[in-house]
Formats: sequence, C-alpha cells, structure tokens
Amino acid sequence: MIIASYGSYDAFQKTVLDEAMKFGVGWVWIVQDGEALKVYRSEYIDTPLLKGYKPLLAIDVWEHAYYLDYEMIARNTWRLSWPIL
Repeated sequence: MIIASYGSYDAFQKTVLDEAMKFGVGWVWIVQDGEALKVYRSEYIDTPLLKGYKPLLAIDVWEHAYYLDYEMIARNTWRLSWPIL
C-alpha cells in the first residue's frame, strides 16, 4: 500500500516527517482511504474519522510529547522514533 500510494518508502517517510514538523498542536495520522494510505494531520478535536478515513496509527505531535527529552528539536524525536514504526 505504501508503494502504491507514495511511490517509495522514502517518499512516505518524508511525508510523515514533514507533517510532524509543521507548527501546531495535534496529531499526525496514517490512515487508510479505500485502497490507499494517506498521511493526515489533525489539530485539537479534529479526527480522521470525521472524513471517513480508517486510522491505522496516530503520532502525538503536541509539544509535551517530546519537549522534556529533546526540547525544541522535534525532528530528532521523529527521526529516532521512525525505526519503531
């Protein structure tokens, strides 16, 4: 599904990391939309369920998720966490 939706695993990873780095509060979701995977960013009370997407993974991008360990260097948090995904 990743290759069909993004062309390569690297393109998928870049999309997820780019969305995680956008300033704001909320979550980055990996969702299924029919036969495709999408990266969906939500803020506050928004949820991909409202769009009819099937959530597969939610990544907390609120500041409290990384600040104590990495301060404002959020990209390090997402890069170090990527092998877990």
